[in-house]
Amino acid sequence: MKNVPGKKTDMRDSEWIATLLRAGLLRSSFVPEKSIRELRHLTRYRKSIVRDVAA
Repeated sequence: MKNVPGKKTDMRDSEWIATLLRAGLLRSSFVPEKSIRELRHLTRYRKSIVRDVAA
């Protein structure tokens, strides 16, 4: 897909994000504890193994 001039740029995106941040309209991201991240990783790994075995 070709870039359409004037439609979207990283610069415009960054300016929009900065505006939202200054206005206090952005919330911080949720980062789960390490144990939860590890459990999610293992769950994704198990799912991929089950999918490979079933194929």
